[in-house]
Amino acid sequence: MRVHITGAVPSEENLGNTLGIPGTNRGDFFTSNGIPRINITNFSFLGSALGIPFDITENSYNIVNNWTKVAGNHTIRFGADIRQLKLDKFQANVLNPRGEYNFTGGLTTRSGTGGTANAFAAFLLGLPQNINRTTIAQLGGYKTPQYFFFVQDRWQVSPKLTVNYGLRYEIYPYPVGIAPGDQSRYDPETNTALVSGYGPVNDRVNVKTEYTNFAPRLGIAYRLDDKTVIRTGYGISYVPISLNTLANQNFGSQLNLTIAGNNVNVAPRDGTNTITLSTGIPNPQIVDLTSGVVTPPNNFELGVVNPNAKRGYIQSYNFTVERDLFGFVTSVGYVGSRGTRLPGTVNINAVGPRADRALTNNDRPLAIRYGRVANVFLSDFMLSNAYHSLQARVDKRFKQAGGRLTVAYTLSRSTDYTSAFSLDNDINYDANRGPSDFDRKHNLVISHVIRPFGKGGRLFDNNGLRLRGLFGGFTLSGVFSARSGSPVDITGTDAANTSTLGSQNRPDQIGPVRYLGGFGPGNPYFDRSVFVNPAAGTFGNTTRNSLRGPHFINYNATLARTFSFGERYKLQALMTAFNVTNSPHFGNPGGGFSSNPANTTFGIINTSFGERQIRFGLRFTF
Repeated sequence: MRVHITGAVPSEENLGNTLGIPGTNRGDFFTSNGIPRINITNFSFLGSALGIPFDITENSYNIVNNWTKVAGNHTIRFGADIRQLKLDKFQANVLNPRGEYNFTGGLTTRSGTGGTANAFAAFLLGLPQNINRTTIAQLGGYKTPQYFFFVQDRWQVSPKLTVNYGLRYEIYPYPVGIAPGDQSRYDPETNTALVSGYGPVNDRVNVKTEYTNFAPRLGIAYRLDDKTVIRTGYGISYVPISLNTLANQNFGSQLNLTIAGNNVNVAPRDGTNTITLSTGIPNPQIVDLTSGVVTPPNNFELGVVNPNAKRGYIQSYNFTVERDLFGFVTSVGYVGSRGTRLPGTVNINAVGPRADRALTNNDRPLAIRYGRVANVFLSDFMLSNAYHSLQARVDKRFKQAGGRLTVAYTLSRSTDYTSAFSLDNDINYDANRGPSDFDRKHNLVISHVIRPFGKGGRLFDNNGLRLRGLFGGFTLSGVFSARSGSPVDITGTDAANTSTLGSQNRPDQIGPVRYLGGFGPGNPYFDRSVFVNPAAGTFGNTTRNSLRGPHFINYNATLARTFSFGERYKLQALMTAFNVTNSPHFGNPGGGFSSNPANTTFGIINTSFGERQIRFGLRFTF
């Protein structure tokens, strides 16, 4: 299978240089069009989205061979799945190739950290807090082989008992670069980068391959009687490595330059500032990689990989009882999973707040050791998650009218450290554990298909052909959903002596949170006064995803009628209503902490979605 995708910058050529930001447009594929990305706190960014332009080709080679052998009451299946994935990635992996300027309020406020007006003032002065840029020195890419083998047996022990058991064996060699120098990994113990394919470094940057990934599977189904079935199962699945993990492992082929701006409260007025929009971002020096072991410049972002990593896995398990009760097929069960050593990315060059002064890049741990002032991201199998749920379902088919009713309810809880690999708090890992971003405690779904009119229906069935012809043939189908609110994460602080570098802080919670239920500007959804800046030099005690947003209720329905013209032609008329009751659907309140009581985003719901819509349609079939 071959996939080829491209994306271009939706902007005119040499626009950055024309606007007076020198060095933006260099005439190559990555920088010819557009302007740098300009981020201003609490404003939409200027420029293009990260990751464009790109020209990506992915080739997947897959050989699969499965066999089945029936022997008495055993059905044995075994086989292999061998894959080779090749990715030619003509794209900037991490930063913007045209550069990125970040404007915060730190340079234009006496306290060291400002709000929206301070950030915009810094932009008007052309004084960024920091800048960064990716320069592509050579085209990068990866080749990833994968080997899977399995055997399983479906054993019909008796007419009432069926047992499925098997074993899967998986081998995941670390990806190799398509060409020497396409990938690398930083060693923080020696302050050197190991570059693939050069000197003593092999194509897999000396990362070892595991050969112990055995994944057992077990399933049991027992028919207690003609109306009751008990099912249970257990299995282990290993986690493949994500290409997101490889995004930072490319020093040499891609140079991710970061430069800090002025220190807080020292924005100069004498023109000596070296980082402004008018000076642009300097070109990084291309590094000679041929020795295989090089010392990267101190202001380049780097990636670390554990060469002896143990791959993570997920255990899945369930127990369900299904029974026919008076014609209703009902089931109640427990479904759960637990992830161990899941992949994650953490900035090992992050530093927590100081009580005595504002932080500088020289406070970073690797800056103290080596003078390294840029972020250094460790990618390893290091996290965990857990999911527990009670799932109940009732299903009823109405044979006479051809209708159906299904009611499903789930009571669940999902916890993890992150929903997107990266952690918020890179200093204290355990502070990141909390409800998953998608977690909802209660979830009820009721779906139906009803044919109330005409032959077989409850109404007008036997009241004469005239009424049946007038009202017959209608079908009313719909889905009702009700679920509790999704998590709201309270993040950030706005006191200088609580700021971090390369990580994130949270406020203190000094009491239980009262939900006020307000919507719109000036009407907080929850009591914001219980959140305050933590003590100087400390992390806040607010936990991740500690609050809940508004619940969700919705009913979608479709009324349809089919007209037949002989045996060949049919015309179906439909009317579909989304959110029939026009129930309000509110977005979550803003979770970005602010100690300013006049703040218009923290704790405020400013968005809604899913207002009622009605759609009409005709469908002719022949």
